[in-house]
Amino acid sequence: MTNEFIHINDDFNIKFIKLSSIKYTNDRANEFLKHGFSRRLFMLLHCITRIFQIYPPERTKILSRHELLDIDAFIQTFVINLYGAIDNLAWIVNAEKQLNLSKNKISLYNRQIQQYFTQEFKTYLNDIQNGYFKKWYEEYFKNFRHSLGHRIPLYVLPFGVEEVEKYNEINIEKSKALSTFNLNKYNKLEEMEEELKHILPFYMHSFEEQSKTIILHPQLIVDFKTLMELTDNFFKGFIN
Repeated sequence: MTNEFIHINDDFNIKFIKLSSIKYTNDRANEFLKHGFSRRLFMLLHCITRIFQIYPPERTKILSRHELLDIDAFIQTFVINLYGAIDNLAWIVNAEKQLNLSKNKISLYNRQIQQYFTQEFKTYLNDIQNGYFKKWYEEYFKNFRHSLGHRIPLYVLPFGVEEVEKYNEINIEKSKALSTFNLNKYNKLEEMEEELKHILPFYMHSFEEQSKTIILHPQLIVDFKTLMELTDNFFKGFIN
């Protein structure tokens, strides 16, 4: 994971140099490239960096409440800006080709936008059977983004427990101790409870919706690398 994280930084630097040299004829398209897409790339890299600093893959100590909130904030920021970066590519096309599409129709999957893509790029975007991007976008990413924006925000699971039955028994005993103001017993039970907990590097959105639990570090890397792959394909496949 650490090596992959280092590669992400290297890949980002190469991409940013290439992006800096791209100029469009339309000022608005240039703004979406420079102040939309490129700025979001910096934010995405910052989010991954901060998550790896607070919560390195080899960490075994359970996250504190404040650390959990920080990680949650970075994951939510990451997902929103990843979605925004993908949309920014469609906004570049809309501006450069002066399509004047309404805001809710500007998407890489809009046919009017796709008419300016090479066949190879259209296949990359649309092939859910053999391609990776469409499957990632439809089966994982859209669901998590929509939940974050409209339903339940993403969060890292605070801890895991192997001995669930024992953990539940201790919880019942804690409640009894608290009801009789036996703080000595309560504190001892809490220590026993803490010993049963272990760190759990997963995030999700809703138990009620039976959300998938996603492994944190590799998914962040996969998501960023997927965007880098999309970036390469977009700038090769956009006929301008």
